[in-house]
Amino acid sequence: MKLLIRFLVIVLVLFLCVPRGVDAQLNGSPDIRAMARAADFIFKGRVEQVEYRNSEVVPLLDRTGAPVYEGDHPVYVDGSNLPHSFITYRLLEVYKGKPPRIGRIDSQTVTLRMLGGLNTSSVPYTIFMEVRWPHMDEGDTDVLFVLGNTVLPCPLVGNERGRFRVITDPEDNESKIYNDIGREVLYVEPTADKRDEIGFGRIHRYPEIMMYHFGDCEGCTVEKVHTDDGDEYSDPGGLGDQPPDEPALGEQFTEGRFGEFVAEIVEQMHSPAELGALPPVISADITEPFTVEPFEDDAPEDFGPEQPVVYPRPWLDELPEEERAAILEAERVEAMLLELSGGNPVLPRNECEMRILTEGAMAGDVSGPEGRPDCYVNLFDVAALAQLWLECNNPDDDRCL
Repeated sequence: MKLLIRFLVIVLVLFLCVPRGVDAQLNGSPDIRAMARAADFIFKGRVEQVEYRNSEVVPLLDRTGAPVYEGDHPVYVDGSNLPHSFITYRLLEVYKGKPPRIGRIDSQTVTLRMLGGLNTSSVPYTIFMEVRWPHMDEGDTDVLFVLGNTVLPCPLVGNERGRFRVITDPEDNESKIYNDIGREVLYVEPTADKRDEIGFGRIHRYPEIMMYHFGDCEGCTVEKVHTDDGDEYSDPGGLGDQPPDEPALGEQFTEGRFGEFVAEIVEQMHSPAELGALPPVISADITEPFTVEPFEDDAPEDFGPEQPVVYPRPWLDELPEEERAAILEAERVEAMLLELSGGNPVLPRNECEMRILTEGAMAGDVSGPEGRPDCYVNLFDVAALAQLWLECNNPDDDRCL
């Protein structure tokens, strides 16, 4: 008797994996520098294994701590008992961050946990997936911008935008870079008023892009469906946003050139001290039970946290265009600074503090009149180093560095 498979496709519109500053459409040109800055870990790797496990069941509690029931049945928190994929990558190259640690040894693999996958606890099996998130299969090679592994439901900067696929072009047998839905990733040359960046070209429907595999069970292979409703999966002509009579934005990245480009961007966005201070990335462990945050608030009105109120600003539309643009730009800059500072409400007060936040402190600048870097190397820094030497001066002790 063949195994019956039911497919459950749910769009979780309230899941966000990235700050607004790095959000961009798949068909647009993402800010690769903002993505690199936001990422915890950037690497190239090959998928060795994909496994599945459901999140733990969490009962919904009322304000007294008692379980909530609907009739005779307990109510569970949204996010309970949902399938998750545990995707293990063999690390081929690391561009930012440190690999997971096993004791004192760097691991050669990292496992990402992502919402969605095969639910083997149901009969018949179900497949739970968010249609606009990436799905990885064994053998895939990707460059990934990782953010919040084991914390966020999709541990990539910008969800699917944080995945760059390495696929062999069948026409010239060369490994090239594509985005998650198969668009060519292009190198856009710098101009007098703009830095070099990436863009997207034609879309390709290679088998590894169009097919999802969930294990080796009967019926566990799903074909990606392209629609004609105007979303990023709609592209009947196969040319994407690029009309056939217009030149391409640039040349498509090869695997090697893209790796060099990512390394250059990381070097631009981080000082050596910042990169050296990054902790090893967290690797997911499928043997450990886990829970996830609710993805929507449909609890009874008497229970659960109150949703924040968003107040409309009709007065903004009444302002002159230049004044309105200035306000929106100031808000965008403030949001970017909050992102860079990890949510610290104390924003940079001068040009020096702005430079330290965005580029890191200059070499040798370890202190100042207020006990923190001040963009000068002077006696304050000498005094701070002398104090450190008095506390620890053994050159063979790594803790003294």
